Amino acid sequence: MEPGNADYLFYLALALGNLDRPAEALELLDRAIAVGPDNAKMHAFRATALYGVGRRDEAIVEMRRTLIMNPSEPLALKLQAIIDGQVR
Repeated sequence: MEPGNADYLFYLALALGNLDRPAEALELLDRAIAVGPDNAKMHAFRATALYGVGRRDEAIVEMRRTLIMNPSEPLALKLQAIIDGQVR
């Protein structure tokens, strides 16, 4: 894989997210989405990263964008529940 590959960037972002480094993950997700903008899973993880760095309003917009792309995207639905106060 190469650095301009959306999947490569996405998996690096996932690794950073798992290391509790959402700001760094967000940078890679932005690059990945620029290369592959139609991937709902990338948008869902971006929404989670935005939420993780305290950018709640942007996270909500990204979560809604994800759910338009894929109404059953699990990560976006989980974030929606968290934001709506249904999950702690």
